[in-house]
Amino acid sequence: MKKINDSPYNPTKTWDDSEWDVFITWIKGVLHSNEANITFTKKNGEERLMRCTLQPDALPSMVPLADGKEPRKKSTTSIRVFDLDKQKWRSFTYRSVKQITFSFEKPKVVPDYNWPFPTRTKP
Repeated sequence: MKKINDSPYNPTKTWDDSEWDVFITWIKGVLHSNEANITFTKKNGEERLMRCTLQPDALPSMVPLADGKEPRKKSTTSIRVFDLDKQKWRSFTYRSVKQITFSFEKPKVVPDYNWPFPTRTKP
Protein backbone atom coordinates (compact mmCIF):
# COMPACT_ATOMS: atom_id res chain seq x y z
CA MET A 1 0.00 0.00 0.00
CA LYS A 2 1.55 3.27 -1.11
CA LYS A 3 0.96 6.44 0.89
CA ILE A 4 0.27 9.63 -1.02
CA ASN A 5 1.55 12.54 1.05
CA ASP A 6 1.74 15.38 -1.42
CA SER A 7 -1.50 15.68 -3.30
CA PRO A 8 -2.06 18.56 -5.67
CA TYR A 9 -5.06 19.38 -3.53
CA ASN A 10 -3.40 20.43 -0.30
CA PRO A 11 -5.19 23.76 0.05
CA THR A 12 -3.73 27.23 0.36
CA LYS A 13 -5.27 30.44 1.64
CA THR A 14 -4.71 32.07 -1.76
CA TRP A 15 -7.27 29.85 -3.55
CA ASP A 16 -10.27 31.51 -5.13
CA ASP A 17 -13.83 30.15 -4.84
CA SER A 18 -13.58 28.00 -7.97
CA GLU A 19 -10.45 26.28 -6.64
CA TRP A 20 -12.25 25.61 -3.33
CA ASP A 21 -15.20 24.14 -5.29
CA VAL A 22 -12.86 21.69 -7.05
CA PHE A 23 -11.22 20.80 -3.73
CA ILE A 24 -14.59 20.18 -2.02
CA THR A 25 -15.68 17.85 -4.84
CA TRP A 26 -12.31 16.07 -4.74
CA ILE A 27 -12.28 15.57 -0.95
CA LYS A 28 -15.82 14.12 -1.01
CA GLY A 29 -14.71 11.61 -3.64
CA VAL A 30 -11.58 10.69 -1.68
CA LEU A 31 -13.57 10.14 1.53
CA HIS A 32 -16.27 8.06 -0.20
CA SER A 33 -13.66 5.72 -1.66
CA ASN A 34 -10.81 5.76 0.90
CA GLU A 35 -9.77 6.16 4.47
CA ALA A 36 -7.91 9.48 4.80
CA ASN A 37 -5.77 11.27 7.36
CA ILE A 38 -6.87 14.89 7.40
CA THR A 39 -4.95 17.58 9.26
CA PHE A 40 -7.06 20.64 9.98
CA THR A 41 -7.30 23.57 12.38
CA LYS A 42 -10.08 23.30 14.94
CA LYS A 43 -12.25 26.32 15.71
CA ASN A 44 -10.29 26.84 18.95
CA GLY A 45 -7.05 27.14 16.93
CA GLU A 46 -5.70 23.68 17.78
CA GLU A 47 -4.35 21.56 14.93
CA ARG A 48 -5.82 18.06 14.71
CA LEU A 49 -5.06 14.94 12.69
CA MET A 50 -8.13 12.76 12.11
CA ARG A 51 -8.32 9.35 10.43
CA CYS A 52 -11.74 9.38 8.79
CA THR A 53 -13.89 8.12 5.93
CA LEU A 54 -17.29 8.15 4.27
CA GLN A 55 -16.91 4.63 2.84
CA PRO A 56 -20.31 2.95 3.22
CA ASP A 57 -18.76 -0.30 4.52
CA ALA A 58 -16.98 1.53 7.36
CA LEU A 59 -19.96 3.59 8.58
CA PRO A 60 -22.18 2.60 11.50
CA SER A 61 -25.76 1.51 10.89
CA MET A 62 -28.23 4.30 10.29
CA VAL A 63 -30.44 5.15 13.26
CA PRO A 64 -33.93 6.42 12.41
CA LEU A 65 -34.80 9.94 13.52
CA ALA A 66 -36.99 10.31 16.57
CA ASP A 67 -40.59 11.31 15.88
CA GLY A 68 -40.86 14.97 15.01
CA LYS A 69 -37.09 15.45 14.70
CA GLU A 70 -35.88 17.10 11.50
CA PRO A 71 -32.74 15.92 9.67
CA ARG A 72 -29.74 18.24 9.82
CA LYS A 73 -29.31 20.73 7.00
CA LYS A 74 -26.39 20.06 4.67
CA SER A 75 -23.58 22.54 5.12
CA THR A 76 -21.73 24.14 2.22
CA THR A 77 -18.76 25.07 4.43
CA SER A 78 -18.15 21.87 6.41
CA ILE A 79 -18.40 18.11 6.08
CA ARG A 80 -19.44 15.39 8.53
CA VAL A 81 -17.16 12.35 8.46
CA PHE A 82 -16.80 9.20 10.51
CA ASP A 83 -13.74 9.32 12.79
CA LEU A 84 -12.28 5.81 12.64
CA ASP A 85 -10.29 6.15 15.87
CA LYS A 86 -13.07 7.61 18.04
CA GLN A 87 -15.81 5.66 16.22
CA LYS A 88 -17.98 8.79 16.18
CA TRP A 89 -19.22 11.33 13.68
CA ARG A 90 -17.09 14.48 13.53
CA SER A 91 -16.97 17.50 11.23
CA PHE A 92 -14.49 20.06 9.99
CA THR A 93 -14.70 23.09 7.74
CA TYR A 94 -13.22 22.68 4.28
CA ARG A 95 -11.16 25.84 4.55
CA SER A 96 -9.49 24.67 7.77
CA VAL A 97 -7.82 21.68 6.03
CA LYS A 98 -4.03 21.82 6.01
CA GLN A 99 -3.13 18.42 4.55
CA ILE A 100 -4.69 15.17 3.33
CA THR A 101 -2.97 11.81 3.06
CA PHE A 102 -4.54 8.56 1.92
CA SER A 103 -3.63 5.16 0.50
CA PHE A 104 -4.61 3.79 -2.86
CA GLU A 105 -6.46 0.51 -2.58
CA LYS A 106 -8.61 -1.44 -4.98
CA PRO A 107 -10.81 1.02 -6.87
CA LYS A 108 -14.35 1.29 -5.54
CA VAL A 109 -17.42 2.82 -7.08
CA VAL A 110 -17.60 6.48 -6.11
CA PRO A 111 -20.99 8.20 -5.98
CA ASP A 112 -21.46 10.82 -8.68
CA TYR A 113 -20.38 14.18 -7.30
CA ASN A 114 -19.55 15.37 -10.81
CA TRP A 115 -16.27 13.59 -10.18
CA PRO A 116 -13.49 14.56 -10.66
CA PHE A 117 -14.28 18.18 -11.47
CA PRO A 118 -17.50 20.16 -11.09
CA THR A 119 -17.17 21.50 -14.64
CA ARG A 120 -17.48 18.07 -16.24
CA THR A 121 -20.91 17.05 -17.48
CA LYS A 122 -22.43 13.61 -17.20
CA PRO A 123 -22.02 11.36 -20.27
